[in-house]
Amino acid sequence: MMNNVILPKIINGSGSNGNWELTMIEGMIGIAVYNDDTNLFNQAITFWYQRVPAYFYYFPLDGSNPMPAPRGSPSWYGQAVFNDSVNGIAQETCRDFGHTEYGIAATMAAAESARIQGVDLFGSEKTRLEAGLEFHAHYLLGNPVPSSVCGGSVTLVQYPTFEIGYNHYHNRLGEALPETLNWLNSNIRAKSLPVDHHMMVFETLSHGADADTVTPEPDFSLGATPVRRR
Repeated sequence: MMNNVILPKIINGSGSNGNWELTMIEGMIGIAVYNDDTNLFNQAITFWYQRVPAYFYYFPLDGSNPMPAPRGSPSWYGQAVFNDSVNGIAQETCRDFGHTEYGIAATMAAAESARIQGVDLFGSEKTRLEAGLEFHAHYLLGNPVPSSVCGGSVTLVQYPTFEIGYNHYHNRLGEALPETLNWLNSNIRAKSLPVDHHMMVFETLSHGADADTVTPEPDFSLGATPVRRR
C-alpha cells in the first residue's frame, strides 16, 4: 500500500505551496523508516534541506530576498518586506496561519523522525526555525500586526502545533522561546482547539514534556541512513 498507492503521489514533491511538499517529506520519511528504504530516506532529507529555507525567511542567511523554492514558484501572498523585522515569516503566512501551521507541523515532525534515525535536521536550520516559531506565536497571541507583515493584516487560525519544535529547542537544548511558550500555555495546552484531522493532533500528548524528561541525544554521526529506531 505504501509503495504502490501512497508513495507515487508524494515521491516527486510539489511545486505548489510549501505546506504540501513539507507534508510529503514527512510522509516519505515515515515510509522510508517503516520499509527500511535508505534511498527514499535520503531523498526526503534532501527535499527537507531544499524546501525549509525556501519556506521560512531569515534575513541573516537570506538577505533581502527569500530563497527560491526548489520546485515551482509559490506566491508569498503579497509580502513585500524582507528584512530583520520579519525573521521567521513563512511563504504562506500572508495566505493564512492555518496553512502555515500545517507547514510548521510537517517541518518539525519530519525533523523529529529524522532525529530518531540519527540525522540532525533541527540543528541544520536552528536559527531559522526558532525564528519561525517565535514570529508566528507572537501574532497568534494577538499582538498588533505592523504594515511590514502582510500589509498589516493576517488571518489567524489556531491549530494544536508548535510542541515538537518547542520540545526540541527549549526542553532539549535550553533555548528561550518565550512567545512560543506563552502561546502553548495560554492556548494549546489550556483549551481544546479544532483538530481538522491533521497530523499535529497528538503533539501535546507526545511532546508536551519538560526538561526533566529529556533523553540523551542520538548519535548523529550515523548520517542520513534509517536504522529502524522506533
